[in-house]
Amino acid sequence: MYARLAYKGQNSLAAARRLIFITTNQTNYNLATATAGQGAAWWHITISPGVVIKSTSPGTAAFTIGALPSQSFWYVLNQGTIEGKGGLGGTGGGNLGSGTAGAAGGKAFDTAMNGTIVNDGGDIWGGGGGGGGAAGGGGSGCGAGCGGGGGGGAGRDGGAGGPPGSVSCGGTGTSGATGTASAGGAGGTGKDPGTGGTGGGPGVVGNAGQDNSCGQGTGGAGGAAGKAIEDNGATVTLEGDTGFPNIRGAIT
Repeated sequence: MYARLAYKGQNSLAAARRLIFITTNQTNYNLATATAGQGAAWWHITISPGVVIKSTSPGTAAFTIGALPSQSFWYVLNQGTIEGKGGLGGTGGGNLGSGTAGAAGGKAFDTAMNGTIVNDGGDIWGGGGGGGGAAGGGGSGCGAGCGGGGGGGAGRDGGAGGPPGSVSCGGTGTSGATGTASAGGAGGTGKDPGTGGTGGGPGVVGNAGQDNSCGQGTGGAGGAAGKAIEDNGATVTLEGDTGFPNIRGAIT
């Protein structure tokens, strides 16, 4: 079906049409960097089945179009997986201390230039937000103990879990778990009740950490979900498999 769409959108750059076949896993892929020095063109990129394109930083999308020369156009046929980095889990609170918020998940795909994505059985998933750290106990009416760290957000490079509280909290909490490609990591455990928030799944906000029971410390908020596609005001035409579970995260 989608083979017939290979030259959709052809324009005056027909002579400069160039094909790219991505058949091996990639990290922090940037089309402009990969094609530097080749001038304006109509780029047709095919991502083969089973190929994974991931990011190692929430601040960098797994697949970035980048600053192509003027008059360029891009078209991506995705049969693989493009997934953003998971957000870090928040830190648990110490003695009567609040937990910190989990970090935001990263984007899967980023562009500021018009183009088309045909998602042919592939996945485009934003990273999950990190879970918030839990509040620590220790005061009157609170059980003594450190708050657990938040779980890391989901990602092909999952977010690391946050550490537990460590300041004068009279007990030992545990770190949150690292997120996996398909799920956020569990929050670490502590006391009163001290459990960090679970990291968000692909394209899902992280969960907040628990408050302490005496009202003197709050759990950190969950980190924001990573976007599936960041268009930066450009027009991105999305065709093919455009709903859940293939697309996870916002398209804005």
